Amino acid sequence: MNTSEAPDTNESAASRFQKLWETSAPPPDVLAFLNASPELSAHEQVELVRIDQWNRWRTGRPRSLKSYLKALPDVA
Repeated sequence: MNTSEAPDTNESAASRFQKLWETSAPPPDVLAFLNASPELSAHEQVELVRIDQWNRWRTGRPRSLKSYLKALPDVA
């Protein structure tokens, strides 16, 4: 599954994004995922950022919180 595929409407955005982390190489781009999902609430966006941040730290590819907030003003 990649970010351009039609989402399964029965599956949450967080579940879909976590699956991308588990199955994609290279890792998914959270910003592209969010841009492709403009209907997500600020709460859902925060959940995706948390998933991305946790997976990045786990795999040794950390990203600063500041960079997320700069790119996602609704989350800030």
